[in-house]
Amino acid sequence: MCPYGHGCRFLHGDLKYDSESVRSFSFPLNCVGGCLRSQKVNLPLSRANEDFLLSIKLHQYMRVQCSAGLEIQRIQTAFESSTLLVSNISSHVRPKHLKETLNSYGLVEEIWMPSSFTANTVVKVVYSDTAEAQKAQSALSGTKMYDLTITAKVANSGNAPTVTNALLKDTAIRISFEAPAKQVYAGYSNRADAERAIQIARDSPLNGHYLKGEVYEGMPAVDIVNVRFSGVPIDVDKADVVRFINPVDFMWTRPNYEGLEDAFRNIQYRLREFDPENVEFLPPPYRDGGMVRAWATFPNPSKAKEAARRLDGWTPKWMGQTQIRAAHFRSLSYRVSQEKWDKAGAGIDILQASRRGRRTSVHVSVRDTGGRFVRLAGDDQKELAHLKNQFEQILRGEIVRCDGKNMYDSYFTSQEGEEFMRDLSTKNPSVYFEHNAQRSHIILHGYVVDRVRFANAIINKVKELQSQRKFEIRLPGRLYGAVINDRRMREMQKLHGLDHAHFDIQRKALYVRGSPDLHQKFKQMVDEIEQRIPKAVDYEGPICPICFDRPSSPIHLPCGDVWCRGCIASYFQSAKEQKTFPLKCLGKEGRCGTKIPISTAKQVLTRVELEEVVGAAFLGYVNARPKEYHYCLTPDCPQIYRCTQQKGTLQCPMCLSSICTRCHREAHDEVQCSDQVQDDLFKKWVREHDVKQCPTCDITIEKIEGCHHMTCTRCQTHICWQCLKTFPGGEGIYGHMREVHGTFGLGPVFD
Repeated sequence: MCPYGHGCRFLHGDLKYDSESVRSFSFPLNCVGGCLRSQKVNLPLSRANEDFLLSIKLHQYMRVQCSAGLEIQRIQTAFESSTLLVSNISSHVRPKHLKETLNSYGLVEEIWMPSSFTANTVVKVVYSDTAEAQKAQSALSGTKMYDLTITAKVANSGNAPTVTNALLKDTAIRISFEAPAKQVYAGYSNRADAERAIQIARDSPLNGHYLKGEVYEGMPAVDIVNVRFSGVPIDVDKADVVRFINPVDFMWTRPNYEGLEDAFRNIQYRLREFDPENVEFLPPPYRDGGMVRAWATFPNPSKAKEAARRLDGWTPKWMGQTQIRAAHFRSLSYRVSQEKWDKAGAGIDILQASRRGRRTSVHVSVRDTGGRFVRLAGDDQKELAHLKNQFEQILRGEIVRCDGKNMYDSYFTSQEGEEFMRDLSTKNPSVYFEHNAQRSHIILHGYVVDRVRFANAIINKVKELQSQRKFEIRLPGRLYGAVINDRRMREMQKLHGLDHAHFDIQRKALYVRGSPDLHQKFKQMVDEIEQRIPKAVDYEGPICPICFDRPSSPIHLPCGDVWCRGCIASYFQSAKEQKTFPLKCLGKEGRCGTKIPISTAKQVLTRVELEEVVGAAFLGYVNARPKEYHYCLTPDCPQIYRCTQQKGTLQCPMCLSSICTRCHREAHDEVQCSDQVQDDLFKKWVREHDVKQCPTCDITIEKIEGCHHMTCTRCQTHICWQCLKTFPGGEGIYGHMREVHGTFGLGPVFD
């Protein structure tokens, strides 16, 4: 039997399912629990995969599975993927041999592998479960096959193409040093001519070098305003200088050294003891005053770090004491399709220009098959994570939000709203926008500065619309159900936008946003609907448990209860605030308790609304299990990971933070976890107050007053404060306090 039982994402013939209606159903060959081939069997119609479990992707990398009542059954974090990415494969390796090796670590469900390998080949392997992928990663990563050392990395669980499966490498170093060059001291008659020459040198190369110019005072004084240009190629003559920067007069120094090829050979020789797999000296043009860049890759990160340490700061005599700088770099590689580049290319070009001369950089090259190959690199993890997020937001696009809330209004679907967006696009040509009215959001592609300017205009417009006056129309008794299910009311809502007229199931009211005339229009329609409600007659059929009236547009649940379509949709929406799951039927005067099927949720909610409700269920589930899940260390990162007693290191795919899974601090590979000791003042406060820890989630609770029936605000556990015994749903807690403790905490109990 599958170890996941009914929680498995596949259906199995050896499990019993509840239903009277059955049909013949064929199943996949394998499941994540390692079950063998399935067969054609009779299974319940109502428990088909799409109804039994709902799978939703959250925060780019996580996948959540929930069952009836939107009860969370399974969470696959960003660190638990069953997909393995294998790269740095030698061209001598035969695909058949690699495939046999990959199969030796577990059951391979899918594999993407070319007929031959090149330097940039990435093989994607999907195993049957996470453990097998991690086993393959541990065994393969760092293994030498012929002339190269294999790099293996478990991909994030989102499995989104191009962006989220970027390959992270930390086995490279970046080397930089001055090319053979001389300095030119140029004189100008005024400041404007000098600044113009500096700008020309910065924007255009001279014989393959971008010069670096700066105004200086002191010697040598060539004219009224003096500029020092560094990185001038040694083959430049006086006529070239005059033609390029047009000084009144100038003088130059002797070259720092000659023979760039000799520099290449000597650097490679010095790196030889660390077994470099590849050393690549980038061709001209040389930027930043004629600086040569080179990349060297090594079998593992430790050799890369040591090579950078030994090379950094070296000033060989044969290079005229020119200093060589080397730094251990991490890099992220992306393949960008031509379609994506057409949307995001302008923003990526601006991002690349903004990183020149910084500790992190962007390198773009054209692919033979179309599109671009992009590499992000840097020696600082935090800066690289920031650059990664900037790049991926440009590529993927960013939904317009403010304080974490989606900023959208149905105004943008109107003709006036469309003209507003076209005008914004004209003013910001480097930003590409996508308007998705069905999912109620606007996505922006482009460089962050331009994107923020575009987004702010949208946010201000939405805030302007939301600041309009809000009117309340109460809908008592049967009127709520009649109004929420009226066809004409739904049409008028759609006409003016759902943001301008929405229902509140808790307050039994319709809220209208806008002018007094708009409020009067909705109030008049409500009055007309009320006039059409038939007077109470003998009715023995089912009633909706929300509006207590005959169900309108009825939704039948498996338990036999019947709801109004509008009422059950509002019930789902209200769950986003309450975060109490699973969602159960409220029929039979609240005693029913049957979990509402997923098929019903899909029937009454849009895709966006369903994702929002599942997101609320996810937050409630994770917050109630602090011993099992922890959030990433970066404050604004939404990723979670599972806690373990064994010390291990995880790297967040979103912010690149390295985390120790035992003590939940920054990874410290060579140091033991330190015990986390509470502050002395906090201990003293606990002793002096009525403070205890929730027996379920360990959160600290202080009882100030009231009875001993406590409810944890984090995990909703019902607790007897005297003995900390828990009571699911609060049932039996007062009987327990009466019989065991003789008090509710408000004085003695009298029968």
